Amino acid sequence: MSEDERTEHLAESHDFDELSRLDRKRVEQHRHERLIETTTSRFQGYVTRRAMIATIGVGAVAGIVGLTGQASASFAGGDGDAGDPFQIETWDHLNNIPDGTDDHFILNTDLDEDTEGYEGIGDDWDPIDDFIGEFDGNGKTISDLVIDRPAESRVGLFGFLGGDSESVTVKNIALTNVDIQGDSRVGGLAGEVESGGGIGVIEQVAVEGTIAGEGRVGGVVGESFEYGGEITESYVLGEVLGVGSGNGIGGVVGASGRFFSGHSIERCFVAANVSAPDSSQVGGLVGRTSFDGSIEDCYVIGNVTGDTTVGGVVGDTSSNGTSFENVYAAGEVNGDDAGGLYGSTGGSDTYTANYWDEDTTSQNAAVGDGSTPSGTEGLGTDEVQGETPLPTADGGDNTMDGFDFTDEWHAVIQGEAINPTPTDDGYPILQAIDIETQLRAQEIFRRDASIVVEGDDLTVSNSTVRTGDDEDE
Repeated sequence: MSEDERTEHLAESHDFDELSRLDRKRVEQHRHERLIETTTSRFQGYVTRRAMIATIGVGAVAGIVGLTGQASASFAGGDGDAGDPFQIETWDHLNNIPDGTDDHFILNTDLDEDTEGYEGIGDDWDPIDDFIGEFDGNGKTISDLVIDRPAESRVGLFGFLGGDSESVTVKNIALTNVDIQGDSRVGGLAGEVESGGGIGVIEQVAVEGTIAGEGRVGGVVGESFEYGGEITESYVLGEVLGVGSGNGIGGVVGASGRFFSGHSIERCFVAANVSAPDSSQVGGLVGRTSFDGSIEDCYVIGNVTGDTTVGGVVGDTSSNGTSFENVYAAGEVNGDDAGGLYGSTGGSDTYTANYWDEDTTSQNAAVGDGSTPSGTEGLGTDEVQGETPLPTADGGDNTMDGFDFTDEWHAVIQGEAINPTPTDDGYPILQAIDIETQLRAQEIFRRDASIVVEGDDLTVSNSTVRTGDDEDE
């Protein structure tokens, strides 16, 4: 029996709800195709489905399906246009995002293990593939997502984002208490991102939980092939694990093939333990970078462990001109060829205001080969905390010269009049990301040397994220 015959047999002789998720997708697609063929024949009898798609676009075909009431039942509302995105309020709605869509979606409510449809969907998630639309998390949270696919690649909420000439946007979403395992190209948000001729935008994304795989594993994105795109105002908490001898393990991005041609990572932080004891190219922010791009206004306070080529910020920066500006690392860094900032560097990389805490990283050089390039500097803990990093005009010692403490960074000073008021001196934090989230992350790091959060409040955009039951309250 051919695959088409098997799908038709399933559609005609089985209860839809009893099928596996993959078979449900096949049957649903089969039913939609038949419906499209019928509708096309009725309204444009001489136009085949293939010609119809080529002539008026996939979105228009989806609109015809909507006339029958089938598409509208898949979501809480909307028509998929930018001004009226499909509305998601249950796990079933999320699961109904089709592979390959270029539509717009918005999350109207938090999803967790108590939300309708979780069993069989959220606890065994099948990644959304070839997404080239826009997903707006709307400040909401997706919690308790489980993916257990240790033999598969492209694993995450989205398996694959973008395409050869397509733009894609995912923004304003928190993923908490996630447990994700794959083989390669594994990320909390997406296993792989590519935007060859378009722009890939990932902004205001928070990931908390465990992300694990053998190679090319990142807290947000496993591997990126971007020729122009950005990851901004995002952060990772929990742990990012390399479970084999692969390479490219990083707190935000695991590996980047053609990643940095005009690509940027800006205003991001990692308070996750990045641990890959048998892997190479392991970094607190990015495992491996290639080609030109920029990392700017980012920091890492989690611990980083690898086999070889290990850095507090990036494991391997063998690129063609990446610029690193206003970054610091303050977690412990362990491995051979390990540096406070970088495991290895490219000859044309540039560095401006790059700092690492020599006390907490246990590293006395910026790079794994023992070098400390111009623009990088190791400091003691007392030189990177409290008011010391501030310019002398603001009462500091200007130890982190180059950092913009007016528009980009806050110095964390005990008793300072920011909301909330810091109870201790701490490392500088980003103004663009919720202050309380960053202070709580530092508090946990100081208290437990572990960033697997239990019962603390974290925030993405305007929503507060609970990461567990706080038994102390």
